[in-house]
Amino acid sequence: MGRVKLKIKKLESTSNRHVTYSKRKSGILKKAKELSILCDIDILLLMFSPTGKPTMLQGERSNMEEIIAKFAQLSPQERAKRKMESLEALKKTFKKLDHDVKIQDFLGSSSQTVEDLTHQVRVSQAQLAEIQQRLRCNFGAFGC
Repeated sequence: MGRVKLKIKKLESTSNRHVTYSKRKSGILKKAKELSILCDIDILLLMFSPTGKPTMLQGERSNMEEIIAKFAQLSPQERAKRKMESLEALKKTFKKLDHDVKIQDFLGSSSQTVEDLTHQVRVSQAQLAEIQQRLRCNFGAFGC
């Protein structure tokens, strides 16, 4: 019995979204870590689960601030060009898998500025620090 091919679109069922996220999260984290090691690249992967719980992967030699600064140094035109190249590659991949995908589905309606991204990173860092503190308290660390 083979696996069922999923059409790449938002899953309507909330519980299916949670299950799919849980199952695929470890796979994408593993692939990102492998890519970081094999290609010796800076990598920062930040995801939020359907429930809003953050997950972050940082490469062994990667620094969040340096990666964001490197991204911020790109001109808006260069960022847009790279985004379109990535979306075109994604579209080709989906086409090979026999999925009909519109690039506009991935673009969304708003464009984010560096300031927006920086703010999101700071909020995420604060959330991660809070979660780490709670974990320390739950596992009997001192000072809670």
